[in-house]
Amino acid sequence: MPISYQQWIAAIRQHLHLSIFAFAAVMGLTILVILFAPRSYTSEAKLLLRIGRESVTMDPTASSVGDQLNMHHTRENEIQSAVGVMQSREIVQRVVEKIGEDVVLKGKPKGKKTSAGSRIGAMLSGAIGSVTGVLGNIDPVPASEKAIRQLSEGVYIGSTSESSVVSIAYTTKSPQVAQSVVANWLDSFIDQHAEANHSEGSFEFFADQGSVIRDELENTRLALEQVKNDSNLVSVAGQQNLLEAQLAKVRDSILDVDGEMVALRSRIDSYEDILNSNDSMITSAVTGTRNEARDIMRGQLFELEVIEKNLQSKYKDDHPKLVSIRRQLDDAKKIVGQQEPTRDEVTQSINPAYQQVVENRLLAQAELQAIGKKRETMSRQKDALAKEISELNRTERLVRTLESEVGILEGRYAEHSVKMEQSRLNDILATERITSVNVVQPATLQMRPVSPNKPLCAVAGLLAATALAISLPVLVETRKQQRLANADGDQNKGWGFDQRERFDAGHTNQTNANETTSDPAVPKMHSESVS
Repeated sequence: MPISYQQWIAAIRQHLHLSIFAFAAVMGLTILVILFAPRSYTSEAKLLLRIGRESVTMDPTASSVGDQLNMHHTRENEIQSAVGVMQSREIVQRVVEKIGEDVVLKGKPKGKKTSAGSRIGAMLSGAIGSVTGVLGNIDPVPASEKAIRQLSEGVYIGSTSESSVVSIAYTTKSPQVAQSVVANWLDSFIDQHAEANHSEGSFEFFADQGSVIRDELENTRLALEQVKNDSNLVSVAGQQNLLEAQLAKVRDSILDVDGEMVALRSRIDSYEDILNSNDSMITSAVTGTRNEARDIMRGQLFELEVIEKNLQSKYKDDHPKLVSIRRQLDDAKKIVGQQEPTRDEVTQSINPAYQQVVENRLLAQAELQAIGKKRETMSRQKDALAKEISELNRTERLVRTLESEVGILEGRYAEHSVKMEQSRLNDILATERITSVNVVQPATLQMRPVSPNKPLCAVAGLLAATALAISLPVLVETRKQQRLANADGDQNKGWGFDQRERFDAGHTNQTNANETTSDPAVPKMHSESVS
């Protein structure tokens, strides 16, 4: 049956002391909670996950073996990965090892004295802990595991959407412990982040492989140098160009010599034809030339005439010497008289044109023989150059192979050197804890407790006290009316209409009496009559 407003007011007045007691009890309990409830303190830190080498670079060992795949990672993936690392059991275990199991479980530093309020809170916590301890003995768990579980459940790690800032918060009974937990959490995460983005032993690996490649490169270079020294090479291309130029020059010279030989043979043949068609001797006749014999005889005649003159001056005409000389003189005159003063002379001599052709032929034959020797020499040079080029080509294959190996080894060594330097820098960065994680807000030390929330407790206590104060009298009165109804045998009687009417009349009289008199006994009497 619904209860009217008048009945509610009447029940409160009927049980006013009970209502006041309930209100006072709840408010007192609220005050006790506010004063003596265990305090909880929160420490908070914030990290900025910048775009660093971990995000934009590849580990040196990743590109050493196999093909590379293009992976698309967003900043959200990176931040969620970092949050996952922060929440890992490894981080929690490191924090527990640094702080201590008892400190995490009790929430207070070691050796710290507790105040009276804290002792009361500790008693309450101890009572609750004893109950949970009894339940926990069913499946015993080590203290370290309890600390890890408590720390994992108590810490808050998260970030807002589209933000690179990650917040870490922990709430416990001591502000110092909360700050220590968050600070050690940050240190452990930075160490773990540096280790997670670092390949252990990569520098030693690349150093060893670099030594192997360097030794192989040096041996290949020595082999290439030995081949070049044995072949008297500076460079294959330069030697090839030189031999090709020499061979081309020899071939051109041979062609020129062949042309000259053909021309000489043709010339010699022409000389032979000329010699065959001409005489080697020529005959010449000269008319009107002086008769040399007559001239000689005249000379002798003149000498005889001189001798005659000399003898005539010495001897007489009949002297024998003079007679003999005059006889010889007469004979000489007869001979001279018989000779013609001029005569026709016929001479035969070597044909000079024929002789010149013979000389030219001999010169051409000598030149042809010399050019023939020259061509033989050039042919041998050409064969030698061809053989040298053939040897060079065979040497070239070996040189090319060795040069290719040297190039490959140099590229590999350069690549390993770059990766080794990257690994060395990664080792240094990991050792120095230089990462893309920046602490923008260190672990705070907040001395103001976050729980219990005093205003909220006060408001909640006031509301609870008010609700209990106005509902408890009605509940008591309702139970009372039900008992009366059960005693009369009428289960539906309760607060009937007559009772409500009398209650209304009494309430009206009570109101009038309050207006006309200030005697405090009147309401009390009226309430007794109503009851």
